[in-house]
Formats: sequence, C-alpha cells, structure tokens
Amino acid sequence: MKTYSKILLAVLPLALFFLFLTVGTIYYFSREAITNLAETWLETRLSEALQIAEEQVELLHRYGLEAVPASIAKAKMDASTAIASIEVGELGYVFIVSAQGIITLHPDKDLVGRGVRGEVWFKEIKREQIGFVYWGQDSENLAMYGYFEPWQWFVLASDSKTEIFSVANKMKPYIIYLAILASVAMSIALMFLARRFTEPLQSLTAGADRIGKGDLKTRISIPGRDEFSHLAEVFNQMAAELQNTLTTLQQREEHFRSIIENASDFISILDAEGVYLYASPSMGRILGYRPGDLIGRNSFDFIHADDRKDIKFLFDQRVKSNAKMSPTEFRINHSDGTWRTMEAVTKNLLNHPAVGGFVVNSRDITKRKQALEALHQSHQELERRVQERTAQLKSTNRELKEFAFVVSHDLKAPLRAISQLTHWISEDYADAFDREGKEMMGLILNRVKRMDGFIEGVLSYSRIGRSKESVEILDLNVLVHELIESIMAPPHIHIGIENVLPVIQSDPIRMQQVFQNLLGNAITYMDKREGVVTVGCVDEGAHWKFSVSDNGPGIDRSYHVKIFQIFQTLAPRDKHESSGIGLTLVKKIIEQYGGSIWVASEPGKGSTFYFTLPNNRSNHVAA
Repeated sequence: MKTYSKILLAVLPLALFFLFLTVGTIYYFSREAITNLAETWLETRLSEALQIAEEQVELLHRYGLEAVPASIAKAKMDASTAIASIEVGELGYVFIVSAQGIITLHPDKDLVGRGVRGEVWFKEIKREQIGFVYWGQDSENLAMYGYFEPWQWFVLASDSKTEIFSVANKMKPYIIYLAILASVAMSIALMFLARRFTEPLQSLTAGADRIGKGDLKTRISIPGRDEFSHLAEVFNQMAAELQNTLTTLQQREEHFRSIIENASDFISILDAEGVYLYASPSMGRILGYRPGDLIGRNSFDFIHADDRKDIKFLFDQRVKSNAKMSPTEFRINHSDGTWRTMEAVTKNLLNHPAVGGFVVNSRDITKRKQALEALHQSHQELERRVQERTAQLKSTNRELKEFAFVVSHDLKAPLRAISQLTHWISEDYADAFDREGKEMMGLILNRVKRMDGFIEGVLSYSRIGRSKESVEILDLNVLVHELIESIMAPPHIHIGIENVLPVIQSDPIRMQQVFQNLLGNAITYMDKREGVVTVGCVDEGAHWKFSVSDNGPGIDRSYHVKIFQIFQTLAPRDKHESSGIGLTLVKKIIEQYGGSIWVASEPGKGSTFYFTLPNNRSNHVAA
C-alpha cells in the first residue's frame, strides 16, 4: 500500500472522528448552557417563593402571632396562594413538600396530600441547602429546591425538560447537516494534501536507503522552506553527527580499553557457565597467566576445591536472579602452583547487547589476609596470656575474699587490704604486666569499688525508711555531671545529659545512689563500639519524669519485672560480677519518695529506665 493511501486511511477516520466529536461537544455544551440558564431561572422563581414565605413569618412576628395556631395556618394558606401564582414558563410551576415527604401545594390537585418520602428525588434533597434535582417518576422535570426552616417546607421551582431543551432540540438537525457537509469537504482536502505530502517522501526514502547501507556521506536536497525541506536538513545534520559519533566511539573504545588493560585489578567477562570470554592483561601480573591462555576455559577449574561449591552456587544465583551481592572471597590457583586469595564484585550483563557476559572485578587480597591471620594469632596469644593472668588474679581475689569473711567485724578492712595489695602489685611489678595485665589490675580496683558500693548498698537498703535523711536543695545537673566525671567509663562510651535537669529538695546521697546505679548498669551492659548513654527529664506537671537511656543490647520482656527483685542480675558470668542489689535499692529509694520506676526495652534496641518523682519541691522521705 502506498504512502498516499496510508495517510488517507490513518488521517481521514481520525479527522472525521474529531469532527463529529466537535459537533457532539457543541451540542452537549449547548444543552449544558441551557441547563445552567434554567438553573438560574428556576433559582430566581424559588427565591421569590421563599421570600413570600419569609414575609408571612415576619408578619406573624410583628403582631406577636407566631404562637397562635390559627394565625400560623392562615399565614401558610396566604403564602401558598401567593406561591401558586408564580409563573415558571408555560409548563413550569412552584410546589411545596413537607419535611415528612407530603405534597402540600401543587397545581395538580390529585397530587396534594401524596407521600413522596420513598421517591429517589426526595431522598436527594437536603435541609438547609439549595440544590438542583430531577424529580418525578420518569425524571422528566427539573427543579431547584430550598428548605424553609420555620414551617419545615421544601419549596421547589420546577419546569419540564421538554420546554427547557426545546431550543437545543431544534438545533440538532442543522448540526447534523453541518457535520456531513464538513466531512465531505475535509475528505477532499485531505486527499489533495496527502498527494502533495507524499512527493518529498520519495526523496527522503531514497536518501535514507543509501545512509542505511553505510554511505554516511549521502546528503538529501528538497527545495522549499516547508517541513520536508527542514526534515531533509535535519537528516543531513544527523548523517554528519553520526559520522562524528562513530569517530568519537572509536576513540572512546580505545580510551576505555587502555584503562582496563592497565588497571591494577583483574577484570574478566564470563558466560552463563563461567567460561572466560575476556581477561584483562593484569591477569599476568596477578596470577601469572597470559590473558589468551584463559579464553574458552572454565573459571571454576582454577578455584580452590574447598571454595568451588559455594562460589558456583553464588554464581548460579547471580545469573538467575540478577540480585545485588556483596564482595565475595575465594582462593584461585596461581600459575606457579600457589593459591592467592581474591575479593571479587560482579555485575550481571548477560542481557546487555554490547557485553553479553558476567563482568567480574577481582582484587588480590592475599597479603591483607596474611596480615589479618597474623593479627588473629597474635590476638589469640594475648588472650591466652590474659586468661593465665586473670586466673592468677582471680585466685588472689578468692583468697582476699576468704580473708574478708574472716575479718567479718569490719567489712571495710578486707576491701582496703585488697585495694592496697592491688596497688602494690601494680606499682612494684609494673614492668611484668603488659597492657592487658594493667587493664586487669585496673579492673580489680574497679571491682573493689563496686564491692564497697555493694556493702554501702546493702547498708543503705536496710536503713531506708528507718534512718533520718539529710534534705538539701539539690541541683541534679551538678550531681549528674559530677557522677559522669567520676565514673570510669570506657573511651568508646559517651554519657551526656539530654536537657536541663530540675532543682529539687532531696537527700543528695540517695539521689547519687539512684543515678550511679542506673548509669553503672547502662555502661556495664554496653557491648557496642560507639555506646551512648543519655540522661533526660520531662516536666509532667505533678511529676518529674526522668529517663536513663542506652543503645546497648536491650533486655528481654520476661526480665522487665525480675531485674528490680533483689539479687537478680542479667550480667554474663564470664563478663561481669554483679551483686544484683543495685536496681532493688534504686526502686526502694524512688518508691519511698512517692515515685515509680519501670523499664522499656527490647533485645537489640537498647534500654530506657524511667522513674518519676513528685514535682512539689519537697521530694524527701519522712524521718
């Protein structure tokens, strides 16, 4: 089929369609315009009817007759008579329906008293609103309605659709005739224009065929200043640009080839079975092979037998799903028979028309692995030495604890002895300890302090409620800052105050015990490289709500209540020695002040201990 026929078959139906669409749209919008005019016209008649009813109500109010039933009935009758006289075209009229759905005024006397509550049009109208509805069983009438609140009337100004759309219906035959004449004229015009348009296409087609055969020097000449001549110019420009682009691509190919061939990493392209399609020259420097020696050989034949199965599985998964994968380690055979450890990242370009393979970028990390292995062995040796030294220190610690039980009349004496002995060992045998040993000695001193705190905690726990406290005006900001400076927190743990803490009246020793235990617990259970502990407070009116939060390992819900019971602890036996009395002491102190304490925590999401104190500036326990 010729282009001329194709243009007619493509354009003529579309043109006719839009022509009839335009005609239909004109007819439709003419009806819409008439509908809007009818709505405005009916609204005017409705406003006149509502105004009549308003005037009757004003007369009742003016003479004080609004409560006299006879006067109200007379006013309604007068209003109905006046409303019935309103003219709405030749076929239109105004009628009234009560809020209960009973027609109280209508030109057709047979409809007066009829119930329309179940009619669809009545269900659509709403009180306190003016609207437009189609009413009647056959919806042949249009009505503008309004609600008259004093008498609970729906007043409707109605007219027949036949009368409203009579003008539009008269226009319909003329519009159809116009559409037919326009269709014939448009068809003739399109046939003529299509013939004129196809003449330059032959020149464009011939030139395109020559360019398609590779003759990029071809240029097309079409006289004139129309679109086809402009298309010919653009075509010529495209041919010139295509020549330049081809030259640029050739240069870029050489550029990227030089980059790949001189890259420090080993770049290869594999097919879906893992067979080498390409290997960069760096293969010789890294593995001792010439790139050409690998083409056509399966890459898995060079991978260590212990790694081959896992790498093959990952490779097959990558080929099937094209999912993103993290760098993968494997051992590959060097040409000299040794094994090299490689780290590879992959890109699935099997469906890429220019690549058609699986791109693998591999890096030799053998020296890095050897360094890590040496570091690991060194670490194990240090661990062994620390364990030996720890066993010795634990033995000494057990002996000191046994001595402490013997000297039971003075609980502080054995602690002082342990502290002095540890200091003596640290000072006199400082050269015998490495860094881990010195840290262990520091840990012993810290444990001594904690044991001292435990004794103080037990004594404090037994004294709460029986001894008289020292009540002072206490700035909690100062107290918590001093505690943060005194706590021996590891350098990777940061402790801070989120917002300003209040000034209260309390026993500073007991408030210090509360914050010291909560902060100490947060630090003890912290297992992250970058730990954060935060103290905060919110004014809740009758109470201060304090919080001590950390981003540590969190606490399982089953322990949320247990941890406040005496001698309960979550500390691992191989990491910490906990008395299990700290949180019990905190809970008892806070409850003595009329507050409460609870924990919000989940495994892996950190922990937050909340407690409240009355906000009455007299937060102290009675003597």
